Amino acid sequence: MPSTLYLNGPIYSSASPAADAMLVTDGLVEWVGDSRSAPRPAGASIVDLDGRFVGPGFVDSHTHVIGLGRTRVEVDLRHVRSAGELLDALAARAAGLPETELVRACGWDETLWADPALPTLAQLERAAGGRAVYAARVDSHSALVTRAAYAYAQMQVPLDAEPDEPWLIDGQARTDMAAVVNALSSREAAEAARLGLDEFARTGHVAVVENAAPHLGGVSDVVTLKQASLDAASPEVFVLWGELVDTAEAALARVAEMEGGLDGGDVDPWVLGLAGDLNVDGSIGSRTAALRQPYDDDPASGTGIAYLSPEQVRDHFVATTNARLQGGFHVIGDRGMDIALDGAQAAVEIVGARAFAARGHRLEHAEMTDDDALARMRDLALTSSSQPGFDAAWGREGELYGVRLGHRRLGMNRFATMARLGVPLAFGSDAPVLLPDPWWQVAAAMNHSNPAESLTARGAFTAHTRGAWRALNRHRSGGPRHGEGQLIPGAPASFAVWEIEELAIQIPDPTISAWSTDPRARVPMLPALDTEVPPRAVRTVVNGDVAFDSGDLA
Repeated sequence: MPSTLYLNGPIYSSASPAADAMLVTDGLVEWVGDSRSAPRPAGASIVDLDGRFVGPGFVDSHTHVIGLGRTRVEVDLRHVRSAGELLDALAARAAGLPETELVRACGWDETLWADPALPTLAQLERAAGGRAVYAARVDSHSALVTRAAYAYAQMQVPLDAEPDEPWLIDGQARTDMAAVVNALSSREAAEAARLGLDEFARTGHVAVVENAAPHLGGVSDVVTLKQASLDAASPEVFVLWGELVDTAEAALARVAEMEGGLDGGDVDPWVLGLAGDLNVDGSIGSRTAALRQPYDDDPASGTGIAYLSPEQVRDHFVATTNARLQGGFHVIGDRGMDIALDGAQAAVEIVGARAFAARGHRLEHAEMTDDDALARMRDLALTSSSQPGFDAAWGREGELYGVRLGHRRLGMNRFATMARLGVPLAFGSDAPVLLPDPWWQVAAAMNHSNPAESLTARGAFTAHTRGAWRALNRHRSGGPRHGEGQLIPGAPASFAVWEIEELAIQIPDPTISAWSTDPRARVPMLPALDTEVPPRAVRTVVNGDVAFDSGDLA
């Protein structure tokens, strides 16, 4: 590749905190420092940053790229604020579809409505003209469905279902139906993959970890996504496949099936392991997260759903450890965390602490964690792959977590305590549950609903960049590359250029000065996140290739 020299803008680099220039050659950062002393190789392209900020590109540690792409073609219900608006949106889509076609929708959140009452089956079927409807809640752990959806999925309609009540499906029945309705044609999967990857590139991401699973789409979807990332400059794609195994042979066979599906080429191993959306429990919004005590707003609903036992968790961790793959689980509730940690501890007693830790096993979300749980996570070397935006969206008093859990909301998403104890942190969006807006995730971690669990901007930024790279199990490809998630000489040239208003040193404690513009402080500064206009990506570069360019750079 020809060299490119970026000049006249702050470069976030530990190698040169006051740098305002960077040279990129052959996909690597060759040099970083002061513009006045920048090398200028013959034939190098010169990019005038004109004050724009350059930082390591973001890594989304937990996302659903194809799911995000599908929101562009499905009925997106994230904007609706009543049952009536939901029905109108479904009716508008159904009007243009054949009577035999499924109406797929996603994103509704009744906790944002003035009246949280859900539409009844009769209302849903009238709006859809009798068509099959599968309308997933924002957390995807429950869905509104019609009778025709049961027929579409070849499932039996529940005997106790009443037309004048909402037909909300959750638990194993939801998982079974989702496996059918989420199946995409090859054309649909390719379109969704491209749309999703383009959105991640546009928002400054240089890598994504696709949390795939049988109920979210087939193996072919995963292969299609990886292929799309290779066919055009895109964020790097790594995959966690959420399927339970109990032998190393079964784990390796599944990985081989996925990686063997690509159209040739010399591609490093890209399936990290069997982890991600392998559900120990469900979600708080759908009241399916497994709790120790009942939900505050509906005690009669019980304590949620535990999909797996400690023994199943144990066997899965043993299998993935012996296969030298990453293992892990989706876990949100405190009872779900007990199950995951009990299983992990039992696995360590079989495979040994060193072998277990070497695989970089992880827990997705890890939201409800008391002190004992966090100490166990640290001792078991488990990574927390978390979403700060969950707290920003639902964590404050009177919002979803407060309504469902009462005072227990204060013990959720304990980022500061995790960092203090040494639990590895990796941040992501869980898109399309939340939009892939990485600076919003950083701001959410800084402005936690429980101030004691707030992170500095630098700590949150690191968890969304370098920390997310560290959370990848790269054993089969020779381990991590030098400098991943940093802009230092020899590191991969994977970064984003941002239009910003100003730089700042930002910390959550208002009693301490949070501003410094003096380069002699030798502290790399980050874009201020309390300004009127948030940072906007104008270019995203992945291993030296431009994956997104807004056209603003000269």
